[in-house]
Amino acid sequence: MAIVDDGPSPEQGFPEQTQFVLGATGIVSRTFSLWFRRFLEYTLLAGVITFLFTLVQAVIVYVILGPSALSLVTGGYADILSVLLEVGSYATMGTVAVLLFLVIAILGFVFSAIASGSAMKLALDDYGNPGGGSVGTSFSFALARVARLIGIQLVIGGIMMIIVLPVILAMAPLLLVVPPNPEAVVGMLMVMMVVALVAVIVAFYISVRLAPSLAVAVAEDHGVIDSMKRAYDLTSGNFWHVFGSQLLIGIVVAIIEILVSSLTFPLFFTVGPWATAISRLIVALFLSPINPIFSIVLYRDLAARAEQRAEQWW
Repeated sequence: MAIVDDGPSPEQGFPEQTQFVLGATGIVSRTFSLWFRRFLEYTLLAGVITFLFTLVQAVIVYVILGPSALSLVTGGYADILSVLLEVGSYATMGTVAVLLFLVIAILGFVFSAIASGSAMKLALDDYGNPGGGSVGTSFSFALARVARLIGIQLVIGGIMMIIVLPVILAMAPLLLVVPPNPEAVVGMLMVMMVVALVAVIVAFYISVRLAPSLAVAVAEDHGVIDSMKRAYDLTSGNFWHVFGSQLLIGIVVAIIEILVSSLTFPLFFTVGPWATAISRLIVALFLSPINPIFSIVLYRDLAARAEQRAEQWW
């Protein structure tokens, strides 16, 4: 049986840039290696920040909206599109709930940027230089770059909103058919399905191409738009590689979250709705650093591949 070599372990160091190049499984395994190596520090940075936001959110929701709304508690928001998709859940509870959600979403953007930025900075300093970086410097760096990180989230979210807007416009005629005309409705549904399919494909493509944007903003001194342009360049020719890595890390994290949920399920019989919030708190505390670390490992992989292409060209 063939043995897949994912390159040297993080402890061995990386004397050459090309040794950062990994396959999808290598990127995921390297992500967890880096996470385990400085588990406590990542927990202090991204974990505690996300945990505190989730806890505050849970308490506010419980006090204002009641225990039944605890299922709406999340670990933060990374883009406008997720906010718009979530606001519908709060809209069913009235105007106060929507206003509360908007405040929570704004705070979520800030907390998410600081948490992910600090974890990415620590991963960047530590990757290839074991022991590099510290909690203090990483946190300070994230605070200094928070506006840039939020800006990237907002711009990407705005792009996604523009992409899905045609779907909303295609749905509008369905609301104007009174009384319902079966033939007209079927025709409109067909149009809407085609528009929705195209929108999903375009959104999927753009999200993959811009995936390293936050990592670029942390690793390189670029502004919001330039970070996104750089991310787009890095993913050129690596679309399926990036998607495969994202899919694999997503599956692994989802499995871990399911295990956490199953462990906290018995709490439903003792603390009721708070069981969901407790599960989210555990995930926020321990698992929130994984995606930022993954982003840095993916960025270093793509940057090394770009350097290899440049050397081959010359």
